[in-house]
Amino acid sequence: MNKLNYLLSLLLVGGLFFFASCGEDEEPETLPPTLSFTDTDGVTTSQRSQTVSIEVNILAQGGLKSLTANGTPVTVTAGANTEQKVTYPFAVGATEPTGEKSIEFVVTDNKERTASATYKVNVIGSTVSVSSDITTATTWEEGNIYELTKTIAVKSGAVLTIKEGVNVLALDDGKPVKDATKLISAFIVEPGGRVEAIGTANRPIVFSVKPQGTAAPAPGMWAGVILQGNTTNTNDLNYNAGTLRYVRVEFGGGDRVTPTSDKGGLTLTNVGRGTTIEFVQVFKSLGEGFRIEGSKVALKNCVATDNLTANLNLRHTGTTTANNIVHADIYVQFFVSNTTPTFVNGFPTSATLRDKDSRDLLISNPPTGFSGNTLVAANMTFIGPGRSFTVATGPSSSDGMRAESRAGRVIIRNSIFAEFPEDGIRLSNNVTTTNSVIDNSFFFQIGGTDATGISTQGNSTALRENAVVFAAAPYANTISPASVGIAGIGVNDFTPGASQVSPYNPTSLNDNNFQFQSGAFVGAISTTDWTLNWTKNADGNVRR
Repeated sequence: MNKLNYLLSLLLVGGLFFFASCGEDEEPETLPPTLSFTDTDGVTTSQRSQTVSIEVNILAQGGLKSLTANGTPVTVTAGANTEQKVTYPFAVGATEPTGEKSIEFVVTDNKERTASATYKVNVIGSTVSVSSDITTATTWEEGNIYELTKTIAVKSGAVLTIKEGVNVLALDDGKPVKDATKLISAFIVEPGGRVEAIGTANRPIVFSVKPQGTAAPAPGMWAGVILQGNTTNTNDLNYNAGTLRYVRVEFGGGDRVTPTSDKGGLTLTNVGRGTTIEFVQVFKSLGEGFRIEGSKVALKNCVATDNLTANLNLRHTGTTTANNIVHADIYVQFFVSNTTPTFVNGFPTSATLRDKDSRDLLISNPPTGFSGNTLVAANMTFIGPGRSFTVATGPSSSDGMRAESRAGRVIIRNSIFAEFPEDGIRLSNNVTTTNSVIDNSFFFQIGGTDATGISTQGNSTALRENAVVFAAAPYANTISPASVGIAGIGVNDFTPGASQVSPYNPTSLNDNNFQFQSGAFVGAISTTDWTLNWTKNADGNVRR
């Protein structure tokens, strides 16, 4: 009986508890919050100095407590609202690094449960119109495009810093190249100004042209880059016009003073060795590639591709009237010159565009009685348009190098001259073994009828006129006019199949003006091709 009473008591208590529980409201079960974007892929592209509106869709069944973007609170309507759409403005700064920028959104509900989603903005450079000279310290930001509406000068006292990945485009006026009324713009660093243009192999700085409409860029649409030093035409070995490193200059060579003429794609006038020119390519200039006027400067790891008059030209500045003639005096190491037949034949008449009598390396005449232009060089590769090349129409002359009368000292070591229909190297009578040396170099696939490739007369040969003295001992040059001297080297190809070792190391050329690097090999390239990623092939594609 007692057991029965005990069981009945338990049932009674349990029933009362059950009914009491049923009398209370239960809180319904809710799901964790979610985040999504109206832009379903969560990715967009924006230039600098723009604002991106990001629509965020929130579902919070447990009530919305907060929303953050990269840890910063975003204004929302907190409380029991379960669904909201929030527009978040993301401002892209004027100096924001280019590339992908991530914004992480985190939502928290009233039960402290969270959800997150990431939106990505691909930041690209802005297009900036430049119509005024640079008069103060200025920076052109990486990845931007700067369009020159006219000739732009960096004035005395100003420094222009150009960051990696910048494109500088001169606006073409649409008139034909060499038209007498054509407006030729240029980028000039005036005496006392300075440019610091430092790119990288993967993100070079490019100076080029922007044609009108659907026209393609062409040589001579603009002047190019001009660095100016002393205006008094005096020697200043240490003059510093700035730095060009990993820079490409394209389609220049127009003459801004006389539009019917041509000039250099990169012109250095009276600058000194405080000026740094390294890893620079001049591509398809109407005139010279590198035009060195009265400068005392060094070129290192440079490339000249398809420049119509010459790829490298040394010239004087000044006048005999003022008695202030200054000769060029340059040091060169690791230099590639490449002239292709397709490019040369793209200009069918000398009357239209140029005299096709060209020398890829030209040391020009100073006036009588003044010092000649001088060259000290090692590890150069000069490739011509082919031993059997003939121009389609008009006059034709294509030499590797010519030093005109009254040239100064010429030192060339560990270099290659190949695929020229006329001369490899032609030296004036002013260049002798007393002041000059050419050795440990290769000359092959050079035009002419002389099987030895040597001539003091008018025949086209590998070594001509005063250059013939360097064909014999003790000068260790390899001359094979009609055969391939180094595997892999040929028309439009300057990379050897394997490194061609040389017994000579150009570090012995070191002096107070220039320190040569170790380069005990022949030509500009050994085992590592330093031209990759930042230079262009003759067909316009970047070298990979």
